[in-house]
Amino acid sequence: MPAGTTVTITITGPNGFTRTLTATTDGAGAYGPVPAGTLPADDYTVTTTAAGVAPVAQTLAVRAAAGAGAVQAVPTLGTWALGLLGLLLAGVAGWRRRFQ
Repeated sequence: MPAGTTVTITITGPNGFTRTLTATTDGAGAYGPVPAGTLPADDYTVTTTAAGVAPVAQTLAVRAAAGAGAVQAVPTLGTWALGLLGLLLAGVAGWRRRFQ
C-alpha cells in the first residue's frame, strides 16, 4: 500500500460489540501497532480494510488472565497413569540391562 493510506480496523464480538480503529501506513506501506484498549474475554473477528485492497478478516480469542496471586491448575498424571509409567520404565530398564 502506498504511504499515507488509511487502514480501518474493525473489531466485532459478542452482544453487538464493535470497535473501529484507524491507522495510516508509513513509507514502507506498514502500519501498527494500533491500541485496541481492553477487550473482555471472548472471541472476536478483526477485519482490516483499505482502499484498493480486499478486506481481510481474522479471528481473535481473548482469554482472561489470572489475577495476581491466583492459583493456576497444574496438569498431573492420575494414579493409573503413574502406575503405567512406572511399569514402562521398569520394562525399559530391564531391556537395557539385558543388552548391555
